[in-house]
Amino acid sequence: MRTAGLSRGGGYDVPGGAYVLFWLSIILTVALVSFASLYAPPRTLPSPELQVIELPVAKIQLTANRAGDCRHLLFHNDTGRFEDDGIGRCRGLIAEELLVNSIRTNRADALARVFKFR
Repeated sequence: MRTAGLSRGGGYDVPGGAYVLFWLSIILTVALVSFASLYAPPRTLPSPELQVIELPVAKIQLTANRAGDCRHLLFHNDTGRFEDDGIGRCRGLIAEELLVNSIRTNRADALARVFKFR
């Protein structure tokens, strides 16, 4: 329903029940938040005691030699000193079968093979 009066500006009439419902919901929300903040006990989550894990030693891997072995060093975080850990197999390198031909052979030959007509 539309009002025809000029005093209201020609807007829509809202039934009185809508205002009551709106204000009741506001009052109920404020009451619940007030009750929860005043009377409800604060929630405490079980927190395990924080444990600081110290890694006193870090392993450093140097570049590989022709045999594919790497020299390993140990670094002590607490003292700042280095210690030789020997030579061993390298970790985290590209597998031999995944290496591209351009790494093994001359780059110009590899490019020529790529663009060669079949």
